[in-house]
Amino acid sequence: MNHQNTIPAYQYFEAEKQHKLKTETEVYIVGDDLRNPMNHGALIRLADNVGAKKVFFTSNPERFSQTKIQKTAGSSNTHMPYEFTDWDNIKAQIPGDYSWYAVETSATAKSLYETAFVDRCVFVVGNETNGLSPDVLKLCQTHVYIPVPGHTKSLNVSHAAAVVLFEWVRQKL
Repeated sequence: MNHQNTIPAYQYFEAEKQHKLKTETEVYIVGDDLRNPMNHGALIRLADNVGAKKVFFTSNPERFSQTKIQKTAGSSNTHMPYEFTDWDNIKAQIPGDYSWYAVETSATAKSLYETAFVDRCVFVVGNETNGLSPDVLKLCQTHVYIPVPGHTKSLNVSHAAAVVLFEWVRQKL
């Protein structure tokens, strides 16, 4: 394999080629009652990748190894603000003019690829086993699903979040 033409990621994204989102775009991510510490860390890293404002988790942090979360998040652990908290605090911190999107296969969900995202969003992903509760779904104005043509019809929560968030990025470039 010839690596002469490759550029390390840190150099490539510091170059003029770097893609910039509109300055007025902002996104928050909420992981509701996640069970796997690696999904927590992956969401923190993903949030840093897309330039999110903050990540919120409703899970009890005492259930998890903080070391696993930090290791999975990598350097994003120190760059991306995140907080373990409850829904009242989350809603109090996010301005009222944000649109809330549930990443869930609910009865009213629209295909991700038929959804036009607004600039100021909150993306909510749910528990790896049970998804989002009816109460959390009610908080979200829009529900989106990811079309999955293969045999297995579910995605890991952090992978689903990545697909949705990078579709948001694609629309906002």
